[in-house]
Amino acid sequence: MKQSFRNRFDIAGVNGKITLTIPVEGQNGNKVPFREIKIARGTWQKQHLRSLRAAYGRSPYFEHFYPELEPLFLNPPELLETFNLEVLKWISLCGYKPLHQYSSSYIDAGSDDRDFRNKFEPTSLWPGLPEYPQVFSDRHTYMDHLSSIDLMMNLGPALNDYLRSFEI
Repeated sequence: MKQSFRNRFDIAGVNGKITLTIPVEGQNGNKVPFREIKIARGTWQKQHLRSLRAAYGRSPYFEHFYPELEPLFLNPPELLETFNLEVLKWISLCGYKPLHQYSSSYIDAGSDDRDFRNKFEPTSLWPGLPEYPQVFSDRHTYMDHLSSIDLMMNLGPALNDYLRSFEI
């Protein structure tokens, strides 16, 4: 699916919201299962790390969590699915255990109330979450719909309580 968060994420930058995209290899017009999408090689990793350092270098938990995140970008796995699962493991450093499970067969999107595949896409309207302290709040109003990286760098261990305090 194009226009999804499967290979991109938004962070707070000094000049506003920044979208970082992980390039994937072309599919030559063929539909490919998500588990088979490969990450393209190139120099994107260093650009992403520079952006993350610039955005969160002064955040309260940067020095605590960044060392665990850096190797993921320096040596990304071959598959995008594996990269995303590694990010979920990184988020669990705060004690938050995202609920996800694999299905044994294909399930049509929207056929199950627990299916969030189309609820959190860049082009959909999705609920704003409660505000929390962010870097650059002295220059910008609160930026919503940012990556979990923003939550980790700004809230640290309080991320768990923050996410559990509301229902989506």
